[in-house]
Amino acid sequence: MRKQKNVLFSLSVVTVLAVTAACGPDSSGTSSDSGEPAGDITVTSWRFADPSAVGTLHLELIDGFNESQDAINVTTEAIPYNDVNTELVNSVLSGAPADLVAIGPSELASNAEYLQPVDDFWEAEGAEFQDAFSETARALATHDGQLWGIPIEMSTTDGMWFNKDVLADSGVDPEQAVSSWENFRAALEQIKAAGHTPMLFEAANATRMDRHWSWYVAGGADLTDPDQYVEQMCTPESEETFTFLTDLYLDGLTPNPAGIAYDEATRQFSAGDVGFYADGPWAPTTYEAYDASILDKLGYTHLPPKEEGGGYGANVDGLLWAIPKGSANPEAAWEVMKFMSSVDAEERQAANGNLPTRTEVLQSAVVADDPMLAHFGALIDEHGYPRPRADFIGEFKQIFITAYQAAVTEQQSPADAHASACDQLRGL
Repeated sequence: MRKQKNVLFSLSVVTVLAVTAACGPDSSGTSSDSGEPAGDITVTSWRFADPSAVGTLHLELIDGFNESQDAINVTTEAIPYNDVNTELVNSVLSGAPADLVAIGPSELASNAEYLQPVDDFWEAEGAEFQDAFSETARALATHDGQLWGIPIEMSTTDGMWFNKDVLADSGVDPEQAVSSWENFRAALEQIKAAGHTPMLFEAANATRMDRHWSWYVAGGADLTDPDQYVEQMCTPESEETFTFLTDLYLDGLTPNPAGIAYDEATRQFSAGDVGFYADGPWAPTTYEAYDASILDKLGYTHLPPKEEGGGYGANVDGLLWAIPKGSANPEAAWEVMKFMSSVDAEERQAANGNLPTRTEVLQSAVVADDPMLAHFGALIDEHGYPRPRADFIGEFKQIFITAYQAAVTEQQSPADAHASACDQLRGL
């Protein structure tokens, strides 16, 4: 079993910055008498719909920006996470896009045609601004040799959270449980026998495929090259992973994943009777919004490798502020982006469980003194790989999730469902 290598740091963002024009961006937005950006702009983000402390923070930051100056007035619009891509595409095609959008970096490849590259904005800010962001963070904002926004969060959904009370009642040691797939299944069976829900796994829609990738990495897939995604997901080893994940439900070790997306999963886990659930570093603030009593019961570790001593992965993504194509005021949008990615904003992000993108904050006591953030930072450093991204990734995820749903609902055997998915993938 090979260990998944971290390729984030091999992406050359310095080259991107070096080849951009030395002049600032062309001005097409509204300006004040002083020539500074001004006007009313609209910002859309799924974070504005988040009831947790993270969502509240994003709204507070926008309020803080509006209060900090008089030239630009920002209006927020909450977009459900599952609708982000559809809303972006439809608004650009209709000629009425927002001025600024939150997007996952893994969605850049499939949405770049609806966004404006921001290389000129980065270049105009100068070296001090450019160098303030970690290379990993800048890589998240890079696609096809261009920069598409400012990353304000980097994270992985591949930490394994557990309920300490449930595991103790079931006689399960968490580190032994995540030492291999075999031991993980045995732990889930113990939790089930003790009368608890062993784990939660998501497969309600295509976006939930992002919770599946690293199981395939642990099973032997190398998902660092988009040109090899289909080949890597269609090997006998990946079929074995597909079957393992299907059997978690068929053997009664998780509620039906086909009916579970993030909101339902977090609600159930927060209720306090579930053993394991894979999620990101923001998890405590999300769970607390449902039931604060869960906080004292939380523990965290990593996804299990297939074999003891084997490798496992942590797909790395985050949140990127980007400017849609056709934005009426990109200059004002850029000013908001800078404010939302400032040192103060990044420190507040870290306090709410998101790894910052500025090196200064990433290396500060805010992160170093928080064992949970340090744990997730180590997952990214030692096991991280970019969340799969390609112009066909939306179709790819839909095909694979549909096949998984067919398997868990026993419309097809796992082997047949996996083979059917691969036949479709090869036609992309």
